Amino acid sequence: MEKERKIGRSLAFIAVLFVAAAPAFSQRFTFLSDLEKTMADLGSPTSEGIFRHVYHQGSAKIPPLANPEGVQIGYLPASTFESFNSAYPNGDGDGALWQGRGLSGLTRAGIAATWDWGMVSFNPEWWFAQNQDFSRAGGATTGDYGPGLDRLQSYGTGYYQNFEWGQSEARLVFHGFTLGFGTENIKLGPAEIQNIILSDNAAGFPMLDIGTDGPIKTGLGALDARFFWGQTTLSSWYDSDPSTREFLWCGGALSYSPPFLDSMSFGFVRAFHSPWSTLDGWKVFEFFDDSFMKNFRKDVPLQSNGEDDIDQVLSLTWEWRVPETGSRAYVEWARNDHAGDIMDFLMQPDHSQGYVIGLQQRIAAGDIGQLLVSAEFSDLGNTIGSTIRPTGSWYRHSLVDNNGVDGGYTNDGQIFGSPMGPGSNAQEVNVYFLGNPWFVGIGMQRLLMDADYSYTTVHITNLSYNLYLTTTFRAGIRLADSVELSSAIAFVTNWNHNFVPGSVNNWHVEAGVKIGR
Repeated sequence: MEKERKIGRSLAFIAVLFVAAAPAFSQRFTFLSDLEKTMADLGSPTSEGIFRHVYHQGSAKIPPLANPEGVQIGYLPASTFESFNSAYPNGDGDGALWQGRGLSGLTRAGIAATWDWGMVSFNPEWWFAQNQDFSRAGGATTGDYGPGLDRLQSYGTGYYQNFEWGQSEARLVFHGFTLGFGTENIKLGPAEIQNIILSDNAAGFPMLDIGTDGPIKTGLGALDARFFWGQTTLSSWYDSDPSTREFLWCGGALSYSPPFLDSMSFGFVRAFHSPWSTLDGWKVFEFFDDSFMKNFRKDVPLQSNGEDDIDQVLSLTWEWRVPETGSRAYVEWARNDHAGDIMDFLMQPDHSQGYVIGLQQRIAAGDIGQLLVSAEFSDLGNTIGSTIRPTGSWYRHSLVDNNGVDGGYTNDGQIFGSPMGPGSNAQEVNVYFLGNPWFVGIGMQRLLMDADYSYTTVHITNLSYNLYLTTTFRAGIRLADSVELSSAIAFVTNWNHNFVPGSVNNWHVEAGVKIGR
């Protein structure tokens, strides 16, 4: 009877989540090994850290090709992923890949050398997009429908392909500290899908980082710190003509877990964006500047409009794990604008804010497998206070060159923050069943795209927003110890696609193969 009660409570818990979240992007477990890693991670009492490698090569099992004097050299897991969109581009959180209308795909393969105190990996990526034509927003041919943002609607016209350094890096590790340089995709903060400051939504860019190699336990608690300096680049299709196409992106991420509750962590992320051409010693160490309030800035070069040429974003994070029950909850709250002073912050703390709230729950299903239920709620839209104090939307806000435009928080035409983009909000629920050796999953997602932009249009009504509703079915299987297959099919209904009245439906189909673990 007790077993039946537990199953009943689990099913009720799942039902409540589906009802609570109007079922846009899902937590993607493309391959079985990805889901297995997440299931195992939910049994860990401590976080893996605030600076997370999306494809962490150090944890890969490398089949040895040679082993000279303690150096292990071998192949990294190879994978290929293809997708098809019937009506318009759809697909995010996929690194360098841009999934246009028609057929798109990405192939990754590489080699690595590891030793006791470091590793070097060469793991390049090649991707392509059939890039069939579709109805674009705002009259743009390839670029974004709004100003100041290098978010491409398409990579040119017609077939496109590109070769990237991908998940390549060189890293040293010594007594709990690390120094690395590479182009790996990195996530900042605890979110799974809509990471506000840095995600895997765009191609990784050259970045140097230094800090702790995950949380370090001390008598005063567990500490985790990572500082980073990277170079982002505008795409060649950016419509504007800025004074520079390269930008410095730098900052730091800190987290702390108290000694009496090491399963809970509190984090702080602060990052800065500025033209690469204005790089100097002060900007390199900007994270340690105390000017959280604009009025406290000293000796800052100003533009003709009175603004400095650096844009700051920051976030506060919270994560709580309960490994005994396989539970994890997290929150990220962020701002993309300085407060003028402390009174300004106290009066309007929600000015230019964004947030992500998430939950993961692992549920045992007897001897047949396990369930994973996850939900994430996020919002980057302007608040009511923007009616009396205008502010640019997330990722469009920064005005950091003399032309008053910099392309926003993008790298090569894609936002490297939250995949849903500026002014948007999303609610996402996913349920996965992990068997042996296979999985199935269903995701239901709602995305309101760029409501901030909707408010600038002439004929805005309560029924003219750009709304996506998506239902996704996923499945994967391991055929042998190191061969995995994956598949997915999603149906997307989009009202007022690209802010044009009417509805457009899109079928999104995926297939993938992975060799190696």
